[in-house]
Amino acid sequence: MGLLNTLLLIGFIAIPFIGIAVSTYLVGTADKRKWIVYPIFSAICIAIFVFFKYSMNVNFLRWRQFYLMVAFYVPVVCSLMAFIAVPKLSIKSLKEHILPILSIFVISGVLLMVY
Repeated sequence: MGLLNTLLLIGFIAIPFIGIAVSTYLVGTADKRKWIVYPIFSAICIAIFVFFKYSMNVNFLRWRQFYLMVAFYVPVVCSLMAFIAVPKLSIKSLKEHILPILSIFVISGVLLMVY
């Protein structure tokens, strides 16, 4: 196994674990920074998805399907977990926290368009 394949394997294994960490952070904390971590992680996953979707490099072809699945479904699961983390106590709290709802719908829309 070459160095490139080793790095791709590490990245392939790391993406779901980081997704689990982001989902746990979304649900488990009341911190406002979680709404910065979630869109950044999702943007990185979407960028990886787009790279592997349109890459025809011979070195990446054997990893293409694996990365397409992982880089798409991990942000989908994080988006579903983000719906759990949104404050739902009242309409007033939803109006005050417009960034979480907006980021969830934007990321979900981008995932639908990219797929």
